[in-house]
Amino acid sequence: MRGVDYSDALMVYRATKVADISRALRPRTEKKPAEPEPFFLKDVFSGFYVTVPLVDSRRPQNLSDLEYYQLILQSVKSKEFKDLRNGTVAKSQESAIAAAVFVNAIMDNLKKMSEDGSNPQQQQIAQDLMRKLAGEGQGQQAGSGRAGRGTGQGQAGPSQGQQPGQGNGTTQEQIEEAIEKLLSGALGETKEKMDDGQTVQGNMGVQAGIGHDLSRSMDWERVMRLANSTDLKDLLRLLNGLPDFSSLQKRRYKQFDYGEINGVDFGYNVERAIPSEFASGDLLPVKMFDGNIATYKRRINQDRSSIFVLTDKSGSMGTGATDKITWARALTIALMGMARSSGRNFFYTFFDDHPFASVDVLRGAKRRDVANAAIDIATTSGTGGTNITRAVAVAASKLSEEKKRYKDLNDIILITDGEDAVDVGKVREALDGSNAELISIVLSNTNHQLKELSRFYIEINKLSREELARILELVQREQQKNDRKTA
Repeated sequence: MRGVDYSDALMVYRATKVADISRALRPRTEKKPAEPEPFFLKDVFSGFYVTVPLVDSRRPQNLSDLEYYQLILQSVKSKEFKDLRNGTVAKSQESAIAAAVFVNAIMDNLKKMSEDGSNPQQQQIAQDLMRKLAGEGQGQQAGSGRAGRGTGQGQAGPSQGQQPGQGNGTTQEQIEEAIEKLLSGALGETKEKMDDGQTVQGNMGVQAGIGHDLSRSMDWERVMRLANSTDLKDLLRLLNGLPDFSSLQKRRYKQFDYGEINGVDFGYNVERAIPSEFASGDLLPVKMFDGNIATYKRRINQDRSSIFVLTDKSGSMGTGATDKITWARALTIALMGMARSSGRNFFYTFFDDHPFASVDVLRGAKRRDVANAAIDIATTSGTGGTNITRAVAVAASKLSEEKKRYKDLNDIILITDGEDAVDVGKVREALDGSNAELISIVLSNTNHQLKELSRFYIEINKLSREELARILELVQREQQKNDRKTA
């Protein structure tokens, strides 16, 4: 890569970060994955990071280096790579994440090609590249050789291998064809995983202006690790493509003498008078007596009600990809994102015949805590019996403690298949004592007791993304009604 100093301490550090992230994103069950050479990590990072990535025009002459040269050249020239660069140029954190995902995809696809005997020539090229990139006697040592090329001087590494077209009959056209096949798979996987990461971010409420911790690469690592989770794949299928409800959230305000200015009014309070009123001279006391002083209107954000989601994980909810527990988990994650976007405290717990400990995701929660909560939601499976009455009582008890600080009417959102007899008296008493109302979402069933107890009750028979979006919109409308009721 032109203009890149491969021996620079910052570049060495960035390659180390890409290696660390790459390692963290590998499946935990994978045994001793190949460790990519530092020069490869530096080239890929630079391809994502530098404003105009240019590959050295002097083509290497030995076969091993030519194969690698074509890999980098065809990568940076491809449309898919350029599309990925739109979100990474001059952003070190995003570039490191994208580079790590891309490197893993390259290594995985090289391994598949090297084991595929249907095309012996491509298989040989893949094996050569694997040896070079994994440092098995073919690649360069960290920081060597490439430094000269990065500054426009020197040649491309040690001259090992054969001349193109000599000895083993490999031609440049065959190399380019093999690299094109390799990149078509690797770039597709990279885009899919980066898109999944964006989906996870949006639906968890992990976005700009929400949360108060510093943005570190570990935040994205957690998100990408979550996006790569097998448990989340089916949830992403439901979450991907949901509308952005954060743009529909309306903030609530209340008047406060020392808040932000939001207009002009007339009154008695000389402390809030606009500066021009003090030029009235002797008329000022008269205006004050008449309540006719032009004053600033001021306001502050008003706290909104908390949301407590109770998700049924009983055995009847199922454990398979198409079962009710998958849809319920996706809805729980989406509700957490909605709560975060609208500045609400969010609590959730899973329950079977006993409710589990509730998890708090408060207004100012750190993004790593939100990511950990999403991982917990995504990996919970359906087992056990059902006790809805006990679950609602525990949620109400939790919200009773919050009532001391937040006076608004709270929502308890129950997601269940409704296969339980509910004690109407106990649930109603618990709700009244916690200043909460019940929203019930019943999957593939009917529960008349919940219908009697709920401010909002709906039955879902088709567990699709469209129904998920509809539920989120309906829940949001109910919350807005709740806001107007308590305003």
